[in-house]
Amino acid sequence: MLAKFFLHYSQAPPELHGIDTTVTKVSATEAHKARGQLGLKLTVHMLKTSIPHNSSAPLLLIFPAPTLQGYPPVSHTTRVCAAYEWHSCKKVFLKDSWQINLHSILSEGEMYRRLNGAGICNVPTCLAYGDVLCMEEQKTQTMRFLGETVLIAHTHHWLVLDAIRYMSTAFGSTCELVSEIHDALIAHSDTLKKAGILHHDLSPSNIIIYLSQGLLINWDLLKLVDILMSMQIQGTWQFMSVVLLYDQHASHMFVDNLESSLYILLWTALMNIPS
Repeated sequence: MLAKFFLHYSQAPPELHGIDTTVTKVSATEAHKARGQLGLKLTVHMLKTSIPHNSSAPLLLIFPAPTLQGYPPVSHTTRVCAAYEWHSCKKVFLKDSWQINLHSILSEGEMYRRLNGAGICNVPTCLAYGDVLCMEEQKTQTMRFLGETVLIAHTHHWLVLDAIRYMSTAFGSTCELVSEIHDALIAHSDTLKKAGILHHDLSPSNIIIYLSQGLLINWDLLKLVDILMSMQIQGTWQFMSVVLLYDQHASHMFVDNLESSLYILLWTALMNIPS
């Protein structure tokens, strides 16, 4: 049986191996220009892909090949990097992840589109997004074989933002640290008031610095306040409120994120400011 499996596997096309065939090699000219714009060494291997854009031609992104690293069995296996958009000659932020595939949950790209359309401040602008559709195998298949067992499906998803990411821990002073967290809270409040959306994962990795401004990112774990959904509590547990940690049936509320912002400030200051 095992030998038969390997026989069929060796003869299967790359798509059935789970390989994203929308990613291809770059020419020497493309690689040289992209490395120069991104400040990369000449030895860095470059790849490219095309991502659909609603109002114009697809974006042609050139980016460094991801390095191999271990992931836990259950995760979104998120990869992020700076990329070079060939047609506009601009640097952009590229996110590659596996998004939850449920009709009741919007993709992160669609959520950014709603936030940008509502004029939410301190949130990056989404340039393009979409599922990787080179073959059905870019969607998780395990749930097809589990019968009654409940397992959430995921789909391979691209997201392109206009803000190059600098982590919240890269602040230059305590004043800048407090200011960036304040900016993120403004985005959090603005989003709730204007779009009825509640962010579900306030943590240091989801607040970035861009042009000396704090931006709130990673809108894949969120909640439409006017829609009742039975969802498992999600977030970065080190920064979750005490109520959410001790009560698995508690609803994630606005005040829980305010408590998280305090933990973010304390942790970032203690870990990065010399004593």
